[in-house]
This record gives sequence, C-alpha cells and structure tokens, in this order.
Amino acid sequence: MNPARAGFTLLEIVIVFAVTLILCAAVYGLAGTGGAALSSSSIQSDLDNSLRQGVESMISEVGQSGAGTFSPALPASLPGNSALSFQKNLGYSGGTITWGPVITYQFEYEPGETNNGLDDNNNGVVDEGILVRIEGSRRRVLCKWVKEGGVQFALSGRKLTIRIEGIRRDKNRRTHTAFQETTFHVPQ
Repeated sequence: MNPARAGFTLLEIVIVFAVTLILCAAVYGLAGTGGAALSSSSIQSDLDNSLRQGVESMISEVGQSGAGTFSPALPASLPGNSALSFQKNLGYSGGTITWGPVITYQFEYEPGETNNGLDDNNNGVVDEGILVRIEGSRRRVLCKWVKEGGVQFALSGRKLTIRIEGIRRDKNRRTHTAFQETTFHVPQ
C-alpha cells in the first residue's frame, strides 16, 4: 500500500456526491408522483362515495312512497326532471293510507356558485352544486360535488330511475367525474 495514497481524491468524493444526489432526486420524484396519485385516488373515492350515499338515501325513502304521489309528472326516460317531490306511506288507518308530508329532492347550487357559466368559487368547476332533501322547513344535504344538470329522475310505469352525476377537481387541476344510477320498482 502506498502511504502517500491513503484516503480518497477530491474527484472521487465529487463523483460519489453527484451519484448520491441523483439517487435522492429520483427517490423524491417517485415519492411525489405516488403522493399525487394517492391524493387523486382519494378525491375520486370521496366523489364516488358522496354520490352513492345520496342515491342510497333516496332509495330507502322513495321505496316507502307511492308513484301516485310523485310530482311533477316525470318523463319515462332520462334525461328526466331535476327535482322529485313525493309523500311517504306512514301506515294505514281505517283501510286508507296515511301519507306523510311532502319531501323534495332537488339540485341546488353550492354556496358561492350561481347559474352563470362561470367558476364563481374558483375551484375549477363551473356551476356545480349539491343534492338536497327538503321536508317542510328542514333542509339536508344528501351529496355534494353534483354536476350542473346532474340530478335526474324518470318514471316508466312503476320503474323509477335516479341518476346523479358528480364532478370535482384535485389540487393538480385534474377533473374527476362519476355517476350513480339505479332503477327500482316503487309501490302504486
């Protein structure tokens, strides 16, 4: 071993440093891409869940109604009406049905949004809204991130079709869309 040659040269240290820096940058880049994909997946999942919960809430209540209580009159196919009002069957008294108060499902614009073709709340989506349930003076949001025109009801015979379309943008300005649609029989 040459005693004058103990240790590393400056060139060797610079090369090792450069290789380490490149490896760290590659790992950081992969972690950033994975984080963005995870965030995007989470937003899509939230959108899907919101729409699914909205449809499930409506199915459980509308299933207790009678098609004869629907108003306004619904078209036989989609695109249908953007609102549905009905009454639930509360039971029978003296051989006749006792109907509950009128319940309405309808699209409303999100706070900060108006029907003007613009992105009023600066979230990257134009004129989006919510699906609400109204009973008397009580109002409850069933699902959010609903696309304008994305709530539709149609009735063919006793088959009610409900469709909700949603739209949302993530922080990287990617648009996520989803829909939930179901058709089921309602009592007369």
